[in-house]
Amino acid sequence: PAGGTANERLAAAAAAASGTGVTRRADALRRTLPGTVATAVRGHHKPPTCVALTADGGTAVSGGKDSALLLWDVATGTRARVYPAGNKRSHGRTPAAADGHIGDVLAVALTDDGRVVASAGRDGLVRLWDGRVGGGGGGGGGGGRGGGGLVAVLAGHRGSVAGLAFRSGSGTLYSGGADRAVKVWDVGARAYVDSLYGHGAGVGGVDALARERAVSC
Repeated sequence: PAGGTANERLAAAAAAASGTGVTRRADALRRTLPGTVATAVRGHHKPPTCVALTADGGTAVSGGKDSALLLWDVATGTRARVYPAGNKRSHGRTPAAADGHIGDVLAVALTDDGRVVASAGRDGLVRLWDGRVGGGGGGGGGGGRGGGGLVAVLAGHRGSVAGLAFRSGSGTLYSGGADRAVKVWDVGARAYVDSLYGHGAGVGGVDALARERAVSC
C-alpha cells in the first residue's frame, strides 16, 4: 500500500510480481466515496432474486420469488410501480396466457432509457413490460396487453430462463436458459430472431454492451 511502511511496500511489490497480490477494492471505494450510505428497501413478499439498473442509475427493477417485479426510484428508495404475479387461477395450463409470471422471477433487464422492462423465470417465458411510470398496459407503441403494464410474452425456451440483457442503444434482447440456448429477440417487433448454441449445460447469465455480441455463462 502507498501509505504503508517500507517493508509493507516491498512485500506488496513482491506479491504483485508473483501474481499473488490482493487489492482491497472495497476499502478504496470507501475512501473515494466518503459518507456513502447503503439504503435497504423492502417491497417483495418473498426473497428478491435479481435486480437491474437503467444506464443513468436512476431507476431499478427487482424480481423475486413472489413472482412479482418492482420498479424503484433509486434516489428516494421508493417504489415507482408494481408488476404483480400472474393469476394462477386464470391461466389454466398455459403460463403464457397469465398476466404475470408463474413461479420465481430469475432475471430482469432494463433498456437504457428505462422504457422497457424485461423479465424471465421458472415459467420459461420472457415478458416485456411498460417501464414508464404511469404508462398504460400497451406501452412501447404497439400491440399492448393488459395486466398492469404487460406488453408482450416471448415464448421459445424449453425450461427456465435465468439470464437477460439488452444490447445497449438497440432493440435487441438476449435471453439464456436451462435449454443451453441464448436466444436473440427483436423487442420492437416482439419477435424471435435467432438461437445461439455452444453451452454444454444450462445458461445462468447473459450480458451485452453496444456491440452486436453477447457473453454468457
